[in-house]
Amino acid sequence: MNANRNSHGIQRWVLAGLALACATLSLAIPISASAVEGPPPGGGVPPAGTVTGPPAGTPTGAPPSGVVPSGIPSSIPTGGPPAGIPSGAMPSNLGALTPDGLAGIDPSKFAGLTAAQLDALKPSALSGLSAEQLANMKPASLGSLSAAQFSSLPPASLAGLKPAQLGAMVPSEIKGMTAEMFDAIPAAALSALTFDQMLALKPAVMQRISAEQIAALSSQVMGALSKDQLARIPAEALSALRAGQLDKLSPQAFPGFSPDQFMDLKPAILSVIDPKQFMALKPAVLGIMTAEQFAAFTPATVKSITLPQIDNLAPAALAGMSGADIKALTDAKIAKLDAAQISNLPPASFAAMKPSQLGAMAPADAVGMTIQQLEALSSKQADFIKPAVVNAMTAEQKAALTP
Repeated sequence: MNANRNSHGIQRWVLAGLALACATLSLAIPISASAVEGPPPGGGVPPAGTVTGPPAGTPTGAPPSGVVPSGIPSSIPTGGPPAGIPSGAMPSNLGALTPDGLAGIDPSKFAGLTAAQLDALKPSALSGLSAEQLANMKPASLGSLSAAQFSSLPPASLAGLKPAQLGAMVPSEIKGMTAEMFDAIPAAALSALTFDQMLALKPAVMQRISAEQIAALSSQVMGALSKDQLARIPAEALSALRAGQLDKLSPQAFPGFSPDQFMDLKPAILSVIDPKQFMALKPAVLGIMTAEQFAAFTPATVKSITLPQIDNLAPAALAGMSGADIKALTDAKIAKLDAAQISNLPPASFAAMKPSQLGAMAPADAVGMTIQQLEALSSKQADFIKPAVVNAMTAEQKAALTP
């Protein structure tokens, strides 16, 4: 009897050890509680299919420390990932991932994503990337995306973009950016946009840009903006444009300004516009200009106004013309002003005209001369007005012209 019990005890230790090994190796061997029994009364062999357990009072856990159960190879791991694969590593089958498969990966794992691993991802898989996952990626890794991979990113994922990440991208990578993608980029990240990256963006990308995003762009980057890109920017977004940014816009970009866009610019920033930029403005833009806007230009800039621009210059804008502005104009440009434009000149500015400028006015201009303007002229200046112009004046105008 004692010999039988000892034999059963050895069997129980072996079976317990095997059970532990199976659990460790995650082998799915279902064992119901009812199938674990002690030895049948009186000893003997248990029925087929029955796993014998220890008798009452026998420990059911692992063997004592340092004891390896009989029959268990010492090389079998007892927990944790297989040797050589660090905890939290990305899956090894990145090339086979689907969008849903990529979306299911813990965002923290993307912090260790290498350029080589990213290269293995199919563009279609990247359509499952989240903003949180993207935010955890290293700038160098994100900068290794191909144009096809980048264009496959869902717009929402770019909400996680950081300045260092955007700055690490090469122009060829982001040339496929869409307006929806650009719209999702945080303004803070756009502060890192480079000159070359701006050059690579398609004009259509600009149609969703916001005032906050415009304000975040560096002045240097604005120098890369093309005429077509500028033309796509919403007028309300340009209300955030700074003087430093406007100053860096190339003259080649200025024809992209529409009347509505120019109307949304703050008058205070217009003083930085130089002659080459001013001359590049569409005549239609001059047609909506306000006196406050025109007053912001320097005399050197006003001097550069072209004859077609004068033809389209809003009469109301002339109210912003200073005496220095008037003196900066050539006689031909003064002659180009019509009666409606002349009537809006401030009296002090009208009186600032040089003799040759007063002599350049035509009889048709007389109707636009106001009593206040004529009264501001000295008798010596009045002598330079052509007789034909004086003859075209009303009696009241003539009286104002004579001291």
